[in-house]
Amino acid sequence: MLNTILYIAVLIFWIWALYDIITSNKPTDKKVLWAVIVIIFPLLGTLIYYFAGRK
Repeated sequence: MLNTILYIAVLIFWIWALYDIITSNKPTDKKVLWAVIVIIFPLLGTLIYYFAGRK
């Protein structure tokens, strides 16, 4: 049960990161780069984007 809740939380965080990347005012090349990083490395890429990429 706890694993399911964690998977759902990670999925929601991942979807939020992709949405934030797509709707940001960053140049297209940076959007594509961040989207690829988040898709290839779902948890780690999302965390890196949250702490480093949102600035």
